[in-house]
Amino acid sequence: YNPLRSDDSIRLLHILPATEASERLSVLCKEHIRDAEETYITISYTWDNQPFTREILVNGGRLLATHNAYEALKALRQVDRTHCVWIDAICINQTDDAEKIKQVRRMRDVYANAQHTMIWLGDPTPGITAAMRFIHSL
Repeated sequence: YNPLRSDDSIRLLHILPATEASERLSVLCKEHIRDAEETYITISYTWDNQPFTREILVNGGRLLATHNAYEALKALRQVDRTHCVWIDAICINQTDDAEKIKQVRRMRDVYANAQHTMIWLGDPTPGITAAMRFIHSL
């Protein structure tokens, strides 16, 4: 991670397209200044104390993520276009406590300024499918 240049900055991921589901998940991570005109999606998901075992290529380098974070990003990956997203586990440097404190304070603004939020409940199971049917019926 490069340090953020401003307290008004966040990192955004650009999920690179893939023609086959088996292709490695690859993203570009770029600094985003608050006033810049860029639309993005926030991803809300469960950490569930999962280990960081799933490999994502970030700016050409290897980063380990949780299974849920990986699957949420993979679910948004398209064949023909790039998606711009914010996901805490990758957009915030988890090894820098000072950055984490500053960025967590900004999360309300991050979510409020997003085009929309994707809620990732996890891999499809009968319980999750039933929950999604209930949500859609509201």
